[in-house]
Amino acid sequence: VLYHMTHHMTCVTSHDTHHMTCVTSNDMHHMTQEYSHAASLDSMTTIGFTFDLYHKYHEQVKEMLFRRLSKVQLLTIASQQLEKTRPDKRPIAEKAKEDAQKTLDRVSATAKDEYVHFQHEYTNQMRMRLQAYVEAQVTHCKRSLENINKLKSDLEAIL
Repeated sequence: VLYHMTHHMTCVTSHDTHHMTCVTSNDMHHMTQEYSHAASLDSMTTIGFTFDLYHKYHEQVKEMLFRRLSKVQLLTIASQQLEKTRPDKRPIAEKAKEDAQKTLDRVSATAKDEYVHFQHEYTNQMRMRLQAYVEAQVTHCKRSLENINKLKSDLEAIL
C-alpha cells in the first residue's frame, strides 16, 4: 500500500488491485466523529435503559410502601373508632380493628420481603450494569487510543 498526501488529502493505493482511494482529512474527521458518536449513543441508550429500569423498580417499591401506609391509616382509624364505640357495639369494632391489624401485618411482611428482594436483586443488577457500562467505555477508549496511535505512526512513516 502506497500513501500519498497532497493538499490535506490522503490516498491509498493497493498493490494487488492498483486501485487508489483518496479521503480528505475533513472526511476522515467526520467518519471518526460519526463512529465515536454512534458508540457514545449506544452506550447512552444502554445506560439510559439501566437507569430507567432501576427507576421503575424504585417506583414499585414506593407504591408498595404507600399501600402499607394506607393500611396503617386504616388501623389507626379502627383503633380510634374502638375507643369511641359504645359497649354494645364494641365486639364489632374490635373485630374491625383485628382485621385491620391482620391486614397490616400481612402487607408489612410482604413489603419487607419485597424491599429485601429489591435491595439485593435490583441493586446488584444496577451495580453489574453500571460496571459493564464502565468496562465498555474503557474498552472503547483503549481502541480509540490504539487507532490514534496507529494513525500517528502511519502519518509519521509518510512524512
